[in-house]
Amino acid sequence: AGATSAFQVKFAADAAYVPSPMFVKRHKLEEVLAHVEATATLGHVDVHASLRHGRLLLGLGRYEESIVWLTRAAQRDPSVAETHQYLGLAHAMAGLLDEGVATARRAVELAPNSPRAHAFLGVALALHAASTIGLEEGPEALVFAFDTAAGSRAFEAADPREHLEVLLARGRLFTVLPGQVPGQAEGVADLEAVLALTTSRSEEENRLDYPGASDVYRIHALFYLGVDRWHKGDVELARRYLTECIALDPGSRFAERAYQMLG
Repeated sequence: AGATSAFQVKFAADAAYVPSPMFVKRHKLEEVLAHVEATATLGHVDVHASLRHGRLLLGLGRYEESIVWLTRAAQRDPSVAETHQYLGLAHAMAGLLDEGVATARRAVELAPNSPRAHAFLGVALALHAASTIGLEEGPEALVFAFDTAAGSRAFEAADPREHLEVLLARGRLFTVLPGQVPGQAEGVADLEAVLALTTSRSEEENRLDYPGASDVYRIHALFYLGVDRWHKGDVELARRYLTECIALDPGSRFAERAYQMLG
């Protein structure tokens, strides 16, 4: 069981959803990136444009590039808590675990009432514990990580985008491990809320600032809900989730893994 769990946590970091070239082309995301980058470097370092560019790269799974832009924004204005939140997550997802935890802690210090700061710190702590200590040796560290992420429920998101980001980060963290994890039912509910919000609201209403962002959230939620349902023996619902995940981006690694599960 320990080996299986360790694989699942490594999978969470190494095989996070990365949009396929077909997805990027369909939503013209390279053009969006080029425009935002030009804005961020026009005459001087624009903190908010650099932050947006780094956040977009993070969403596309381009973690190293994201770190460059978010670091630039943080150096220009170290007081912007949001920058440190995304930078901490980018470091953690890139495997720079010490930097990820340290930066995510700084984000919480700067914005102690931000649910995103607490949720992202929980993710960074979980990846750090699983990768450096291991699940068998470090259950206390993982419990602390889960508790930190769960603590985000005590705070209200500043806008719809932050709310979606928190739901996804928390839901993914609490459903990636097979078996019963305290808070797993709430994690499933978080992912179901992601699906509901991306169905009932437009990208503009959710304050999502690049085309295809709704699909990015849905693909994550569909995949992890499908895996969770599969582990729990609800094959019919798992197939429904995974089939929609494939349809949204058939060229992605998530689609490939979903195909494998569906046989």
